[in-house]
Amino acid sequence: MFIFKKIKYTTVIWIMFYFIIFSFLLYNSHNYLDADLGWHLAVGERILEERAVPNLDNYDYTLTGKAWVDHEWLLNLATHWLFDNFGYVGVNIFFSLVVVLALIILNIYTQKYFFTGRRLFLIMAFQFFGVLAMAPHLGARMQVITLLNLSVLLLIMRHYDHTKDFRALFWLWPLFCFWANVHAGFLIGIFVLFFWLGIKVIETMIKKIKIFSWVEFFSPLSAKELLVFFIFSLVAVAFTLLNPYGSELYSFLTSYTNDFYLKTIEEWMPSYAMPIQYKQIIYAAIVVAMLIVFFSDLARDIKKKNLKLDSWHLGLTLFFLVLAINSKRHFPLFFVASFSWLIATMGRDVVLSENSSRYFKDNRVLKIFILPIFLLVALNFLFNTRYIQDPFFWFCGDYPCGAVRYIKSNPTLLDKKIFNNYGWGGYLIYVWPEKKLFIDGRLPIYEFAGHTLFEEYFEFFKEGQSAAKLDQYDIDMVLLKIYSDIKLNWFEKNFLGLNEDKINGQKMYLYEYLKNSPDWYLGYSDPISEVYIRL
Repeated sequence: MFIFKKIKYTTVIWIMFYFIIFSFLLYNSHNYLDADLGWHLAVGERILEERAVPNLDNYDYTLTGKAWVDHEWLLNLATHWLFDNFGYVGVNIFFSLVVVLALIILNIYTQKYFFTGRRLFLIMAFQFFGVLAMAPHLGARMQVITLLNLSVLLLIMRHYDHTKDFRALFWLWPLFCFWANVHAGFLIGIFVLFFWLGIKVIETMIKKIKIFSWVEFFSPLSAKELLVFFIFSLVAVAFTLLNPYGSELYSFLTSYTNDFYLKTIEEWMPSYAMPIQYKQIIYAAIVVAMLIVFFSDLARDIKKKNLKLDSWHLGLTLFFLVLAINSKRHFPLFFVASFSWLIATMGRDVVLSENSSRYFKDNRVLKIFILPIFLLVALNFLFNTRYIQDPFFWFCGDYPCGAVRYIKSNPTLLDKKIFNNYGWGGYLIYVWPEKKLFIDGRLPIYEFAGHTLFEEYFEFFKEGQSAAKLDQYDIDMVLLKIYSDIKLNWFEKNFLGLNEDKINGQKMYLYEYLKNSPDWYLGYSDPISEVYIRL
């Protein structure tokens, strides 16, 4: 009893809140299977067996023998170990805890450096809504680790900015060393370092201009303090070279000059592209609304020549807002980058947040019922979660389980060269590791045939090219996905002007060719997939 008396009631509330978040994340991650998990597990197993990281591609016949750098080798190894010892449940618990830890750090960062006073429900409301908005990008996915690393990076930088104590910057070195071995998102971390430095240099230059001498910036730094940060940042970049690939880790950067994948892969497409993620748009709209309020106040302060500006967090929010609008995949990073600024701005301008905190503090009835309500919500998610041990069997409604069984049960088909659906590549690497594929989710931007491998994949679906492409690669078997018609809602039809028939009527010429060609026959079909075989 003595221990419980020492724990503050608000601490218990926060614990229960993050228990709800964890429960929801666990529920969400068991509702779908990301195909790329298949190749991550296969690569992790390969690393463990060979006691070495992969340097050559061994999965696609189009890229056999090509150099390959696995930017996520350490996380792949850890994920394989978790899956092998604790199943899919263990993997999902791990990634759910990573997100929860990122949110806790973001909460500490916000409350410590951005405002005084209680904003308990304001933070809870926006963190929970942010998790709902990020849900399509969460689960057993490697990019989740970048949310945690970015949160830690922002906390380190703010601490230095606030205290001018260079000792905090030593944490940059292990952070970037770890980040470079678990996910390519370390590049965004490097950008954030030098973006901060650039903004601080600009602030220093503005202060030297006489007509702007009245402008005040939060936490101004001296030239010496900026130099210290610059040196620590350079060393942090050097620490990214402490990986099995050395400088080759950066070799993939040249591939990103081609942006075809941004226009064709669903989660890399803009936020307004189908399928529209409405929660993400709502969050972005709230940020935009607060930006309008902020700039309105800014104009007033400029007129009064009484301006105090946190240009760093404003710039960070604007930059990631643009990224999130251009690509859904960047929304989680936008949430992490903008959250503290949004809460601080709303906490200043929305009086209700302070009143609600006082109301909660003084209302004993609410304090009595809030904990059991939180507990019931968390338990509801936990009890409704489908605890799956083998997702590669469970999610046969989304993946070609039947088609793979059909091919494996026919010895005459095993040696045939296959053309596979891009979205199923990672799944096939795991369930059919001995089979070489045309493409998978690891290297869609790899330079190939004068463009990228992903563009070459789409050549098969163009009018008049299917036969020639199948002949060019001596393909004898095609595994196709059966796509369901897209159903638009009332808003999309009447306000966005989208045409359901036009969207569903787009021709995939490879399908038409295989159905009508005398050189091919349908060997297998189910509601998910079709297998065509050359005669």
